[in-house]
Amino acid sequence: MRITTLNISSKAIRYAAVQNSVVTAWGTEPLASPIRNGLILEPDELGLQIKAMLASSKISADRVIYSLNGLPFSFRLFSLPEMDEESLNEAIIRMVRKEMPLAPEDMYISWRAYPGGDEGKQYLVTGIARRPVDALRKMSAVAGIKSSALYLPHVTLTHLTERTESIVIDFEPDCSSLTLIVDGVPVGMHTVPASGAEASLADMASNLARELNRMVGFYNDSHPNAPVEPTTPVLLTGEPAGVLETISLIQEKTPYPIEVLKRLPGSSLTVPSDLPLAAYAVNIACVIHDSTNAPRRGSEPTFKEIDMASAGEERAKAPKKPTSWLKKLFWGAVAVGVIALVSGAISQFQAMNTISQLEQSLNLSQQTLTQKQSSVKQFQQTESLINQKLASKQKLDDELKLFLNQRETVADMDLITRSFPASTYFTTIDVGSEQITINGVTTIQEKVVEYIRTLENSGSFKSVEIEWIKSNGASSVAFMITIDK
Repeated sequence: MRITTLNISSKAIRYAAVQNSVVTAWGTEPLASPIRNGLILEPDELGLQIKAMLASSKISADRVIYSLNGLPFSFRLFSLPEMDEESLNEAIIRMVRKEMPLAPEDMYISWRAYPGGDEGKQYLVTGIARRPVDALRKMSAVAGIKSSALYLPHVTLTHLTERTESIVIDFEPDCSSLTLIVDGVPVGMHTVPASGAEASLADMASNLARELNRMVGFYNDSHPNAPVEPTTPVLLTGEPAGVLETISLIQEKTPYPIEVLKRLPGSSLTVPSDLPLAAYAVNIACVIHDSTNAPRRGSEPTFKEIDMASAGEERAKAPKKPTSWLKKLFWGAVAVGVIALVSGAISQFQAMNTISQLEQSLNLSQQTLTQKQSSVKQFQQTESLINQKLASKQKLDDELKLFLNQRETVADMDLITRSFPASTYFTTIDVGSEQITINGVTTIQEKVVEYIRTLENSGSFKSVEIEWIKSNGASSVAFMITIDK
């Protein structure tokens, strides 16, 4: 089988072609159209570029695997018992609706199964907002690609290490990926945007190490009895991984021992010796991930990918709400009474001598109805108690969301203050639930523009805009900035 992988960043397209488990071609081409935070802004133009690139390089488009650098996503780990595929899909949709920030209808969902306890498995479920995936689908159609899938680099990179406890870093100039693996399962996945257009290698390495320490620290806070040990190795991939200085720059800021990817562990994939493995790690990992996803006859479902050909037709279906047993019981009781009354009326018209029998039958029916109504009342009391328990749980869920939102606000403020240019000062900061307003003073207008670009490139906010800017003198410029979360 022929497979082509396209790893698309905001600066370039990195491709690798595989035939019969042998890497036959690879290369990098500068990007002709812009991408921002994983969103292809001009899918038609990029589709034409990829179509021309595949044709000129004589690369197959039979099966294309995409990975998109900086793609925003969310994920959760769910433990579920063994079940058939239809029930599993329904259970995952229910869990997504309950636990993830977006509704299933607003995301493209994929999942992969990992060994769990004695009674089931763990499912790593990832959700990607529809807009960037739809743009990628449009680009793929223009490129003339019929069979394709989308994989997250955070998940695929786990195939490049044999260790069950490790950290994988894909270090790229525009956006880096962090994956924390515990017991062979990706339990932490984080995207680190570039520090800025003018950031040096030392700046990028320092920022990456800081986010690595933060991700592991958050996991350790949540698992005090089984923290990540300082001896846990870090596997480094990506384009800057080939620079010798990179390892020392990251190692200065983190205790975890770092090594660069130099070989594939236990893979049947043959890689030429002159292929820069670290730089093309995501491409190679996508091929391995795709081969491990191949379904086996009679096997239980272990994965679900985002298929570009059918993604537009998928819609998460809400499970049908079962008819309330209270309603069934109530209408059953009513039916008993109605039937008895109708039967009594008919009999009265047919023969007056059966009145006493009908009265006895009616009394019996009324007694039955009374008993049913009493049962309904008891059931209603039980349902009321259940609703109280559910309300208590909802209150706890709301408090948890509030706590998580507070953590996000702290992270936002850390990014905002850390990115502030030199000789620039806050005068006021107004933090709302949806927007942050900053008033400040600096020396020149260019520093405000530089600050705006840094926040935009971080990928952490919907929009960053200058509301107004004015000069207060020869070396003083006042400004106001609004940031939509």
